Amino acid sequence: MTIKQKIRGKNGTFQTVKLTPMKAIRKNCLECVNWQPKEVELCGIPLCPLYHFRSGKRENKPNLKIVK
Repeated sequence: MTIKQKIRGKNGTFQTVKLTPMKAIRKNCLECVNWQPKEVELCGIPLCPLYHFRSGKRENKPNLKIVK
């Protein structure tokens, strides 16, 4: 399943692309840390609702509940 997302690129321009939900989360995290992939791994904001998905894949957490 892909979703049309409007994202900001590294040069600051917006573009519409088709992304899976997990890839959209990854792009959001990259934008949050100024496009520095290492900073996504080192993210220190565990209260962010996307924190557990920041690597672009779902972590296997027993208390993580996915709501559709």
